[in-house]
Amino acid sequence: MKQFDFNHPDFFRHQPRRRELFKKLYKSGATEDEYVKANQEIVKPNGGVYSRSRLRHEYRRLQRIYDFFSSP
Repeated sequence: MKQFDFNHPDFFRHQPRRRELFKKLYKSGATEDEYVKANQEIVKPNGGVYSRSRLRHEYRRLQRIYDFFSSP
């Protein structure tokens, strides 16, 4: 597994509320549904909400590449 880099420039492209959420959920054991719900409470910069299918894809990618949500 790759180590997730919270100092990578791509990480800082996310809005501050999402960055805080990523840090909170890292190695937390959060489920896909918990991840989607937490992200849907954050409004996108354009005023919309994040789509569930996109968030589910993002969750699976983070889990597969970084083992992001596994408990320590």
